[in-house]
Amino acid sequence: MKIAFISPVYFPSQYGGALALKLLAEGLAERGHEVIVFAFDGNKMTEKSVSGIKLVRYQRIERLANIAPSPKLIPQVISVMRQWQNKVDLFHICNTTPLVGAGIYKIFGGRKPVVATLEAYGGFCPLSSALCPSDNCSFIQRLKCLFEGRKAGQKILAIPYAAIYPVLISLMKRADRYIAVSQVVKRKYVARGYAENKIDIIPNFIEEQTRLSNSRVANKRAIFNILYVGQLRRIKGVDILVQAFSKLAKGNPDVQLTIVGGGPQSEALEVLVGRLKIDEQVFFTGEVPHESIGQYYQAADVFVHPAIWAEPFGLTILEAMQFHLPLIVSNAGAPPEIVEDAGLVFEKGNVNDLAQKLELVYKDEKLRQKLSLNCSKVLQNYDRDKIIDRTETFYQQVLSGS
Repeated sequence: MKIAFISPVYFPSQYGGALALKLLAEGLAERGHEVIVFAFDGNKMTEKSVSGIKLVRYQRIERLANIAPSPKLIPQVISVMRQWQNKVDLFHICNTTPLVGAGIYKIFGGRKPVVATLEAYGGFCPLSSALCPSDNCSFIQRLKCLFEGRKAGQKILAIPYAAIYPVLISLMKRADRYIAVSQVVKRKYVARGYAENKIDIIPNFIEEQTRLSNSRVANKRAIFNILYVGQLRRIKGVDILVQAFSKLAKGNPDVQLTIVGGGPQSEALEVLVGRLKIDEQVFFTGEVPHESIGQYYQAADVFVHPAIWAEPFGLTILEAMQFHLPLIVSNAGAPPEIVEDAGLVFEKGNVNDLAQKLELVYKDEKLRQKLSLNCSKVLQNYDRDKIIDRTETFYQQVLSGS
């Protein structure tokens, strides 16, 4: 089978979907499929072979005023698909950003099947976060969301973007089939008018090498280490974690919080830590290369995923379970679905609830051991070979029209 992936980014981008794409592409290549990846995140156009994959990187295309995908991306995606449609069996779109171009490709007679991975909410939400409490995303509501925190010039550009977004949605619905990475993602897309029978649920999976070679060792230090790994953005809820940790830190000098990652909220979080007077117990590492993150999981006692948005998946949750870490996750999105009985769940945005869960795990060693032991069982649902098998079956069904 010849498969062409089209994605805004590819590994080593810190964007979570880039790593998931890398793992899937390499897994399919190992099975003997011919895999080519087209990404739009390079300094210039390059073409090379990486781990059995043909990787074509085009020059980076930035978002328009940090609001909308650049109009330049659409014709480039169409051009790639037309140029390669006689050389591949199907196109797999990763991230909804290139999906508009793919929809136009289909409208104007594109001959090859198009499938798309739904790993965020750009297929119906212009911010891709689906934080709006209303299912009815009206023009006024879209403007309200797009205006929040924007400068005057960005707000002007947001007006036409909000106006045409329904047209973009109709184009994104032109794909032949979709893969949702979790039940939550499928439910949200079906609620917004996507055909339920066109969406299969196939989750992300773990790196087998990491799971086998980096099993967690006991932390023999006198410090109880709470870990967060991910982007520092408002929707990730790291400020909620910091506030909850400050409650635990009072009277407990043996606890610390390690925050691994970078992002637009970095400075605000450091200010918050200073204001709460927990500077000596909170450590910011900044962005860390993926191959070096294992040491932070290895040194942790519990992993927290505090998102306030409906997290579509959460690859760091799988990484934490690889190291048999007890987990605490918010009830927003897929994380509770993923962790099952390997973690505790708190109400999203609720500082006091998270603080109580942190204290519970901190004080109860037997609970930590129980959650840790459950990790291996849960990880069986995300076995690399099983997920690749399901993906191959999905492709075969698309190609046969079944």
